[in-house]
Amino acid sequence: MKASSAPSVHLGQSELERELYELQHAAICYMEAFYRYIEMQLHLASAETNLSGADCVILHAIRIGDRPKSIRELQLFTNRSDVANIQYSIKKLSAAGLIERAKQAKRAAGQGAAYALTGHGRKVTDDYVRARKALIGMIPQAPEKVIGDAKTATRLLLQLTGLYDHVSRSLAS
Repeated sequence: MKASSAPSVHLGQSELERELYELQHAAICYMEAFYRYIEMQLHLASAETNLSGADCVILHAIRIGDRPKSIRELQLFTNRSDVANIQYSIKKLSAAGLIERAKQAKRAAGQGAAYALTGHGRKVTDDYVRARKALIGMIPQAPEKVIGDAKTATRLLLQLTGLYDHVSRSLAS
């Protein structure tokens, strides 16, 4: 009997299933490493130690597009449904002086509050961008190869996200 070089994985019987399992495992490991990294960058830039990686994602989501974001917009951007946890992140980011409730511009009825970066929040996110640029400079492959690989990985992850979201909604009904 020949020993298999790949470990037995209950989630993967065929080559496709095993490769998708490997991708899912890599995505889990990536997200945990990414959250640790952005959390440490946030601590270094803001001196606030009570903020998590998830809080940092909310901070950057508010920065994207340089316009205030509502809780609903943050939910959609992050593909999250846990409003209470997003609200808790908002509370922590506000207490740290990184965001504030935006002045009510013309918003549709029922849209609720929106949040914008403070000057300190803008500086902290700018510091993060500089640190991220330095990190990206450490990637050993040629930028063209990384760009192609990133585009392929993004397409596959978005396809899987759509499938998981669709099936989750179906199972909930």
